[in-house]
Amino acid sequence: MLDRPTGTGTASLLEAAPPISLAAAEDLAAHHYGLSVRAYPLAGERDDNFALTTIDGRRLVLKVVHPAEVAAVTTAQTEVLDHVARTDPGLPIARLVPATDGALAPRATGGTAAGRALRMTTFCAGTPLREATPSAALREVLGMTLARVARALRSFGPAPGSHPRLLWDLARASELRSMVGEIDRPERRRQLEAFLDRYDRELAPRLAHQRRQWVHNDFNGDNILVEGTRVSGVLDFGDMAETQLVNDVAIAATHIAGTGARPLAAVADLVRGYESVTALTEEELRMLPDLMMTRMVARLAISEWRAARFPENRDYILRDVARTWGQLTDMQEHSPDALGDELLALRAEGAAP
Repeated sequence: MLDRPTGTGTASLLEAAPPISLAAAEDLAAHHYGLSVRAYPLAGERDDNFALTTIDGRRLVLKVVHPAEVAAVTTAQTEVLDHVARTDPGLPIARLVPATDGALAPRATGGTAAGRALRMTTFCAGTPLREATPSAALREVLGMTLARVARALRSFGPAPGSHPRLLWDLARASELRSMVGEIDRPERRRQLEAFLDRYDRELAPRLAHQRRQWVHNDFNGDNILVEGTRVSGVLDFGDMAETQLVNDVAIAATHIAGTGARPLAAVADLVRGYESVTALTEEELRMLPDLMMTRMVARLAISEWRAARFPENRDYILRDVARTWGQLTDMQEHSPDALGDELLALRAEGAAP
């Protein structure tokens, strides 16, 4: 079995970074941004993240980027925030805060963060989507917001090679096999291997013909903030990818899908909202349930693999795994054609309760 997954852009999945203390974060804000702040920790899978409050009450966020992230990637992730803000100013994304020298991603000097890139942004208030009360109205607004972000990204063009190909890109699902092979429980390992066999045989050839562009690629319950039925924050472009547009929809759908006999009822609300901005083709819609399952397989494989290597962060990494196993098992009880037919019918019916 491989100790390192295949492909590029995986160093920050493998290497633990030295932790940054609250005092160190406050010193970084003072030294690089000229701000006197109180720092509070924010959860993160790879980077060190902090909520900051200035002495005059302003709220900001400081990201200390993982040291394994290459400079071109940091630049692209900084550029995308600026691009989306300029292309669709009404979108609720964090705005970049320049350092005292004008840099948008300065490198820390001295201390435990030495050499690591910094990114400061405005603070987006709201309740994480995973904690919000679900409703058809909110799901439609989520779909509209996702489509607007994708529309803004159509014209985004970072330098070639400036962003690695990520294992979270659903178009690369075949490369998850080495991780799947390390899952301890044989029946679960076989379940994922059987899905990847079908992915290679049936889904990947169809996916290759779908439209591509840059997308957010991680529209999940932690990266979206809401106030009532309004999206108040779209966070974390760290997993953005140039991939099939429908993959972006599938990732969002996975995180709002239900469980049990009709897991796609909530997804139809998201689709209706999305199509109020950008229409999806029938082929994309029919592929959507299969791509949702692909996202589930990716989440399970990568999360289980990482948890084994970073036991100190195991609870955070595996926070959604039990629910995802249940979702995947529920959906695999139906044929792909039946799921596609169901989604098209639900889309035409009207809002789910």
